[in-house]
Amino acid sequence: MKRIAQITDLHIDDFLAREFQIDARKNIESALSLAQCRGISEVILTGDLGAPESAPWLFETIKGYGFDFQVALGNHDNPADYQKFDFLKTLIKGNGFYFSKMIDDIDFECIFLDSSTEEIDEIQFEWLRHQISRSKDLLLVFIHHPILDCGNTIIDQLYPLKNRDAVRHLLIESQREVFVFCGHCHYRNSDEIRDGNLHQFPTPSTFGQIKPYGEKIESDPGYIAYREIWIKDGRIQTEVVEVK
Repeated sequence: MKRIAQITDLHIDDFLAREFQIDARKNIESALSLAQCRGISEVILTGDLGAPESAPWLFETIKGYGFDFQVALGNHDNPADYQKFDFLKTLIKGNGFYFSKMIDDIDFECIFLDSSTEEIDEIQFEWLRHQISRSKDLLLVFIHHPILDCGNTIIDQLYPLKNRDAVRHLLIESQREVFVFCGHCHYRNSDEIRDGNLHQFPTPSTFGQIKPYGEKIESDPGYIAYREIWIKDGRIQTEVVEVK
C-alpha cells in the first residue's frame, strides 16, 4: 500500500504567520512527525508554502523525516522563487510550474498543477488536455485551488480559481475517474465534493482555519490537519488527520 500525506497552506514565516503570531514551523514539524508514525512514505505539498527564504528549511526538514516529496504552488507562491532548487527547476515550463509523474508503487498518473496566478493559463490548460488524452486510467490531480465550488463559501466568492469551470469541464469530459486533492480554503470541513466522475477532496491547513461563511474572513482557531491518501490495487481511500 502506498501512503501519501497531502499537506497544504503551510504559510511558514510569511506575513500571515507574523500577523497572527503562529509558529508554522512547529505546526509542520508536528504534522510530519505524526505522518512518520503513521507509516507515510511520500509528502505532497499543495501550495502557500510560506516565505521563499524558508523553503530550504522546509525541504530539508521533510527530507530529515525520510520522506520523498512533491510540490504544487498556490496563490501566495511565486514559481521564480523555486528555480534555484535543482530538483524543481527542471519542472518549470515558461512561467509555470506543473508536471505529471508516476509515483513509486502507484500504477496511474499524478498531475500537479500550478495555480499561483489564480488560474490555469492557456498554455497549462492545453498541456493538461494533452496529459488527459494520454492516460487511460484514473487520474490524481494535486492543485492548490478547488476546481469545484465548496458550497458558495466566502473563499469561493472572493478568491476562486478564475477559470475553474473550464478546468472542471475538461476533467469531466475525460470520462475517467478523477480525484482532485486541493487546499486554499482553510476550512475544517473536508468532505468529498463530487460532480459525476470528478471527486474533489479539500484539505485543511497546517497553519489554521477560517470560518467558511460570513461577511468577512474570520479565524476558526484550534484545529490543524493534513490529509492521508492510501492507494492499493488501484483503489483510493483518504481521510483527514488532525494534528494535536
